Amino acid sequence: MVRILTDEEIAELLQEQKQLTRNWETRLRPRPKSNFKFTQRDCEIKGENGHMFRIIIRYNMVQPFRFFDNPYLSRRRWNRV
Repeated sequence: MVRILTDEEIAELLQEQKQLTRNWETRLRPRPKSNFKFTQRDCEIKGENGHMFRIIIRYNMVQPFRFFDNPYLSRRRWNRV
């Protein structure tokens, strides 16, 4: 079941400090996926309050100016894992 967050909870998650690991560039360098139609890489990080977040980097090789296949996602998004 999906839990819907309140505006206050979302604001708290956005304000939470998120420290990247020292090797973040290597961990977020996209790799080919799905028959080389796009490259993608993700990295999980822990916020200062203990929440887990996932950063997803994705590049569409077929249509480079198309940001997402899903219209409900934004370009900047922090997902709590």
